[in-house]
Amino acid sequence: MSWASELPVELQRRPTGLVGLTGLDVTYNAIHKLIWDSFYNNRRSDRVPLQFKVFAGDHEYPKCRTNKRQSYEWYIPKGILKSGWMNKHLTMVPAVVVVFFDLDWDEPLWKEKQMECATRVEIVRNSLQGRGTKVAVVLIQKNAPLPPGEDMVAAERAASLCSACDLSAKQLYVLPHTDHLIGYTIRLENAFYELAQSYYHAEARKVKSHRDFLNKTTHQLLFVRHQFKIAFFNELKQDSHTALKHYKQAYGHLLDLRMHDTNLLEIKTIAGFISYKICRLSFQHTAPLDAIAQFRKHIDFFKSRVGCPELAFEHSAWMSKQFQVFGDLFDEAIKLGLTAIQTQHPGFYYQQAANHSISRKQLCRGLCKPLTQVFQPDPLESLNHLDFYGQRPWRQGHQSIEPPDVQREKEGIMALQSLEVTVDHSMGEEYYHAKDYNKALMLLNKVTWDYRGERWWPLLTSILDISLKCAYLTAKIQEYVSACLELAGPYVKLSNEEKTRIQMNLTRIMSNDQPEPEPGLEPSCVENARLLWQTSLESPCVFTMDVQNFVPFVEYKAMFSSETCGADQEVELQVYIRVNCQFPIRFSKLSVQLNNAIYNDYCRVTDGHGISAASDGDFTDKDLYLVPGKTKLYTFTFLPVKDDINSQIEVSSMVLELGSETGRCALLRWMGGGGDALLTPFISPQVIGKPQIKHGEIQWNSVGVRPKTKVLPRTAKVDLDLCHQPPCLLNEFYFLSLTVNNKEDVDISNVRLSFGVKEDSSTNMADQLIQVCLDTPNLGDKTVNRISDIDVGTIPKGGQCTKKLYIKNLHTGTRIVFFKVEYEVSIPSRQGTMTCSCQKEEELSLNTVNPFEVSVKLLSMKFEALDMVQIHEPFLLSPELNCTSPWTIQMSASRLRLATNVCHVDKDVTSQLQGVSLNKSECASECFCLRTINPAPTAVSLGTYAVSWRRKTDEDIPYVDTIFPLPSVDTEFIPLSVDLRLPAFGGVKSLLPLSYIFQNRTPYPQELEVAMDTNDCFMFSGNKQFHFRVLPGVPYELKYNLFPLVAGHVNLPKLNFTLIGYPDPIDPVLQKMLPTHIFIKTELTMALPSMPHYWTTRRNVYEQAIVKTRNHDDHLRERWSNTANYFKKSNIAACKQSEWESERSLRSSMDAYEKGKDTEKKAKNLALRRERLAAMLRQERYRFEAELKGYSVDNYDRLEDMRDRVDSLKSAREEKRKHLASEKLYEYWRQNNPDIRKLESEQLKDHVVDKWSSQVEEVREKEEQERQEKERFERKMEEERIAALEEERRKEEEKLEDEKRWKDTLKEQMLELRDREAEAERLKKEQDALQKEQWRLEDLEEERKKMESARGQREMGRMLLRQHKAQMMRRSRQIQEELEQDKKMLEALIEREKEEREILTTRREKAQADAEWMKQVIEDQLRVEKAREAELDMLYQEEAARMWEKRDAEWARESKARERLMREVFKDRQEQIEEKLEEVQREREESLRQREQLIEEMEIANQLTQRDLERAEEQKEALKLDLKGQMTARQEQQMTARQRMKEEEDREHQEEREYEDFLQHETERMKVRGFAPKNFGRRTAWM
Repeated sequence: MSWASELPVELQRRPTGLVGLTGLDVTYNAIHKLIWDSFYNNRRSDRVPLQFKVFAGDHEYPKCRTNKRQSYEWYIPKGILKSGWMNKHLTMVPAVVVVFFDLDWDEPLWKEKQMECATRVEIVRNSLQGRGTKVAVVLIQKNAPLPPGEDMVAAERAASLCSACDLSAKQLYVLPHTDHLIGYTIRLENAFYELAQSYYHAEARKVKSHRDFLNKTTHQLLFVRHQFKIAFFNELKQDSHTALKHYKQAYGHLLDLRMHDTNLLEIKTIAGFISYKICRLSFQHTAPLDAIAQFRKHIDFFKSRVGCPELAFEHSAWMSKQFQVFGDLFDEAIKLGLTAIQTQHPGFYYQQAANHSISRKQLCRGLCKPLTQVFQPDPLESLNHLDFYGQRPWRQGHQSIEPPDVQREKEGIMALQSLEVTVDHSMGEEYYHAKDYNKALMLLNKVTWDYRGERWWPLLTSILDISLKCAYLTAKIQEYVSACLELAGPYVKLSNEEKTRIQMNLTRIMSNDQPEPEPGLEPSCVENARLLWQTSLESPCVFTMDVQNFVPFVEYKAMFSSETCGADQEVELQVYIRVNCQFPIRFSKLSVQLNNAIYNDYCRVTDGHGISAASDGDFTDKDLYLVPGKTKLYTFTFLPVKDDINSQIEVSSMVLELGSETGRCALLRWMGGGGDALLTPFISPQVIGKPQIKHGEIQWNSVGVRPKTKVLPRTAKVDLDLCHQPPCLLNEFYFLSLTVNNKEDVDISNVRLSFGVKEDSSTNMADQLIQVCLDTPNLGDKTVNRISDIDVGTIPKGGQCTKKLYIKNLHTGTRIVFFKVEYEVSIPSRQGTMTCSCQKEEELSLNTVNPFEVSVKLLSMKFEALDMVQIHEPFLLSPELNCTSPWTIQMSASRLRLATNVCHVDKDVTSQLQGVSLNKSECASECFCLRTINPAPTAVSLGTYAVSWRRKTDEDIPYVDTIFPLPSVDTEFIPLSVDLRLPAFGGVKSLLPLSYIFQNRTPYPQELEVAMDTNDCFMFSGNKQFHFRVLPGVPYELKYNLFPLVAGHVNLPKLNFTLIGYPDPIDPVLQKMLPTHIFIKTELTMALPSMPHYWTTRRNVYEQAIVKTRNHDDHLRERWSNTANYFKKSNIAACKQSEWESERSLRSSMDAYEKGKDTEKKAKNLALRRERLAAMLRQERYRFEAELKGYSVDNYDRLEDMRDRVDSLKSAREEKRKHLASEKLYEYWRQNNPDIRKLESEQLKDHVVDKWSSQVEEVREKEEQERQEKERFERKMEEERIAALEEERRKEEEKLEDEKRWKDTLKEQMLELRDREAEAERLKKEQDALQKEQWRLEDLEEERKKMESARGQREMGRMLLRQHKAQMMRRSRQIQEELEQDKKMLEALIEREKEEREILTTRREKAQADAEWMKQVIEDQLRVEKAREAELDMLYQEEAARMWEKRDAEWARESKARERLMREVFKDRQEQIEEKLEEVQREREESLRQREQLIEEMEIANQLTQRDLERAEEQKEALKLDLKGQMTARQEQQMTARQRMKEEEDREHQEEREYEDFLQHETERMKVRGFAPKNFGRRTAWM
């Protein structure tokens, strides 16, 4: 059970959140090392409880389970708590991972750095996939950031970085590397602490969410596990109260489990864990009674649950461990301030732990025995690698009542019994009493280490005393010397005489003599031991003892004089030795061993005297005579060797020899730099500083330990001069001239030069590509980023040497170039001339920039921008170079390296940039005609563009090539291409022939229809509308003759193309291939400059003449016809005009008008008479019908009205139905008529095509206006917001300052008020005490009066009896009692006076003296009365009567004197109390007055504060109203925009309805017109 009863280390430590730091190179980057030290070192108690750990950027964190369990229905747990769960969350799974990245806000390569940072964050997220670990980014920057709101660039880039890394603003931090690094670090720790708390809170909630899926039947173990996890996460969150609550719940669930032999060990183990947590947290919350009650409950429940009888010793071991652990917790709480009582203290629990250990030992003797056979496989094979705490290693994960394998269970029990036999049960003393001294010594040596580590000196003293006796009886020299060295020390609890005897024995044995026997040994054993010692004296004995294994009386510390030293300086090593024994001791040799054995000969001291030789009084470095309590210093010096330069010299060990090598010699060996004897091994002691010397002696506690020193190279006395012209241009051979100047006093030899680029681990390796070369700029394909050990030779004194260096940077950015010179120089020293190696290194920050920027344009043959090129069609590529170099750039050549699908149109292509020089900001461009060949993919990469250049000033440096990638271009295939052939210019009224050449790119014939648009600038001859077919591979030529009418740069007539059967319109594509303008001159010297030769034949001349005559006749005929028609129309118009203007026409018109009016008037009057007559007849008929039907006239009228209304409603409803039915029928017919639908589709298609361009432009303009309006509004709102935030921040700062000032004032007033209240409370208590004292005095006075009255009554009774002797005896006793009572009263008064601490007045001193004198008088009287009482027995009757009278008179006098004195004492005390009461009353009144004044001041301050709060609330309300107004205005704008959009939609609907009406009308018109076939024949038109 010892293996199961031990508490894990992760359980005993205080849980703190784990924060992982990645991106820090703490080995090679000094800044990163400082940042790590600021987080890791100096973890004071006031800093947040976090632990930090550095992880690599690609660290693999523990994988999260991918198949998350959604239900526990069929899940059966295999154990309670996994053994690695706590350690995983303490050391392996961080709550927060912080990515450190070197990035400033003004970084020139911001995009690349941002991408790299985002990549690192993504790598970390992928490693933490499935976990809720928070990820934060810290930017390490060189300068302190500006206040918020002032650095707009930083704000924009921070938002961009958060977006790229998918972080919130609270997860991005900046860490400036300034002098206040620790302050920024503490702020970051607080931010990380909040993130960690959020993570652990989420983890606890995640575990708590599983509770709903559990049941009490099969998941009882999970209730315990989940509550334990929740409590542990709350401890990590530093919420100890919640953690304690859940630990108690887990313990309650654990006690509800069914317990049997197979799972009892696991339950007790987990119960011990949880009880330990509960007790520890209870002590932490200063609730020790709760901890004690929990431990009692824990022990009472499990003390009777032993489990398997064969393993009963396990239960005793578990009980012992529980008491020991609780005792440790109790002891730790006492050290922290808890007060222990007699019945509850740690010793009680330690005693119980010891009792259970004894019980364990007894059970082991009775049950356990060693194995006689070996089991295969070993049942304890996985004892140290259990999956769950407390389970048996041979049946892990088994939860049934019966073991799965009975034989395996027996073997496991026997193996555990055998393992228990090997455990030490403090049997050493029993072996000693059994006279088995060898076994006793062996067992005692094993347990001394534990007692020594826990510093139980009494137990250790007892064990060492037995060990010393066993070593003496067995004549083991090494064990005997070890015990003597420790027993003679200051920490062992022995007397000085005993320590002196042990040290004398040590001196004898090291002087090759027999030691004196130890006291208490049997004589027979001593005789045997002497024989053994005599035998051991015959041969020399040399042995080594490691001081780390025991605590001797010798202490040692080693310290180098400085942490660093130069290669030409002597290293000084100081060794301090002190002994704490009873008398001085002499050692024979001291030797210090360093990591380099060459120095060991310089660090030795040999004492030639013997161990028993006395000191001659002279303390030298060769003397190893050590006096107790005095620190002795030994100093060693030596020169460092060449191999140790830039490395450390370290003390590996120190050996102190005691005795002689020819006899007995003990080598005491310390590892490292030593330290105090009680220092825990493997813990380096703290380096203090320079040792202090007091009264001529070195103070041991002021001596520190410095076991290491670093040898630095000798300071080089050379100068490195660099000559260059920054910045460096990308891909160029950058020239640097390095001159080495010798400033040494002698020549320097073996000079070696190294230079190159420093590798930065924080940047990508691909970004560090750089090439360097020496003397000549010739570089191969291999990348060489440094050249080392360039032999320069010897440089004389004052001389110099120059080297040419060339650097070629393959990436932009800043690179650190180093230049290192190493040489050897001979310098004189005390040991002669020595050769020192020196080196000097300088760094150069070299910035690399692009020499020029290249922009590439794709143009059509009309120099228009292209988004897409057509296959097999030519296009233009125009690269443009913009020089960004501060130095003049000279071009040598340029060339295109085209892809396989692209070729040049021209055969001979030459560079247009050859010999061109560019200054900064100048541009150069050239043009190439290209075309795509073969069927190419959708996107084609054009290739690369190479430029050869160099600096114009560096003529010796060759040209370098810079290659730029050309963009990819989208291609499309068109089935037809067209080319227009026309002259370069034309003349007014001169023939201008055009020729359109069509090429069919497909293997199929293509049907094409062309139409020529009219143009006011030209007359043309040719087919205005023509339909033809283009065959594959055969060009088709279409000719036109143009006759220009105007001069200038005029538009050519547009030829429209329609490809029959092609789904997409081809006209826009073909129009891009054709020119749109031509230049027309005013006149030409020749009418037909391009007339073909065959036009000059005679036949054509005749034809031209005939055509000309025919045209002339037609023109004359048309002119005559037009003239005749004009005169005819004019004659008719004149006749009609004169007739309409005559008088007769006027009269006839007026008569006709009057006649029409009379006729209209008569018809209107006739209609009115008819209506009146019809109304009269209708009324009469109604009246008659009413009389016939028996109705009154009024009712009958209403009835008729109702009938009319019903009929009208029916007719209206019927008309509405008919109208709706007709509309539905019409709509149905219109929607289902194929002709209408086809026509609508065609018209809609044409309409959409016509409206596309305009709608796109309108939409684009509308979006642009809305975007501008939105940007303007947002800009305005942002400005107002920033102004409001700035104003609010300023007011908030002022408010904070005022609040801070008021808080300080109020705090002072509160403190003063608290002091006044305390003073008032004290005065009140003092007044109450004085009143109680006054009341007590009055009670004493009344009591005294009552006693006096009682005494008088008793005296009267005695006078009657006259029994003199008895009365005198009783009277004497009464007097003694009264005196005793008075004595007690006075003692009480004196005690009260002593308790008062104030300054006594003269009157009080007198009263106290009187009280003392009165007490003395009463004591004297008391003695006299006792003497008188002794004499009474000897008196006779007569003498008794006389004596009664005499004594009665004396008693009366004494009683009066006592009463007088008592009255005076009481009176003085009463006056003191009254004075004190008056003084207390005055102080209370003054305190109340000052308290009221403070309260008034605080009320005034509260009123002012309330006024400020009201003013702030008013400002907030005003700000809310302002923001509400802005929101209302914005809503109104949005409503206006929506209303405008609605109006536009209504307008569009109206247009659509109009369009439908027009379409219907057009359809009807087309139906009426009928079908009209189109004529596609040839027509010739002259215009």
